[in-house]
Amino acid sequence: IAITTDSKLKLSSANVKLSASTFTYDGKTKTPAVTVDVGGITINNDQYTVTYGSNVDAGNATVTVSAKSGTDCEGTKTVNFTINKAAGMLNVSQNAYTKSYSAKAQSVTVKATASYGTVTYSSGNSKVKVSAKGKVTLPKKFSGKVVITAENAGDKNHNAASAKITITVPAAVKLKTVKNASGKKAKITWKKSSAVTGYEIQYSTSKKFSKAKSVKVKGASKTSKTVTGLKKGKTYYVRIRAYQTVSKKNYTSAWSSSKKVKITK
Repeated sequence: IAITTDSKLKLSSANVKLSASTFTYDGKTKTPAVTVDVGGITINNDQYTVTYGSNVDAGNATVTVSAKSGTDCEGTKTVNFTINKAAGMLNVSQNAYTKSYSAKAQSVTVKATASYGTVTYSSGNSKVKVSAKGKVTLPKKFSGKVVITAENAGDKNHNAASAKITITVPAAVKLKTVKNASGKKAKITWKKSSAVTGYEIQYSTSKKFSKAKSVKVKGASKTSKTVTGLKKGKTYYVRIRAYQTVSKKNYTSAWSSSKKVKITK
């Protein structure tokens, strides 16, 4: 008995269920499994063909079921599924740099790479410039921190990504007092700094600090030091700077303004 057109199951009204409706881009074709039913009747997969469209790149993809000729079905039905963009990717060779204070301009080259898109850089300080290739120029006498932002705007298959790169030059220390203490000593006090390893005190009988002696004080929270072995009747000039140790190398701030003290006791 021949099956008439009116008695055939119309796929255009079918309920097409997918094994998954959302994917993330990974460069591979996405082919979710298909289940088709019409009016509550599940259709055997030998009754229809399945074709996929736009099922690699991020965006809307399609699944089309089409009735095979000579079967109990007729027509087609297309449904959509989604391929989301992959997470953004940005590889940064180093997230933090430290430099010593300099009276001259100095530079640091930061580097961020990605396998897609274009990497751009921007500076969080208008006085600090960064080139398209990541060369950061610190102005002369710069101190403190600057944050460089590396960004990848993404592409059709990847979301945008960004990374923060910090460049630090230890800030100068405020020298508060230098007072003579009994026993040919000088007590030195200063305002503590944050994010430093310690302090270096320099003292000399010369205003120009020729033949100066130095002593280091470890610990950012320290705020005083007593220097011994000074000569009675002499005037000493004292200054201080901070240092930060990174990978066993010391990076220093500018020297503070100097203060003088005469040893009378």
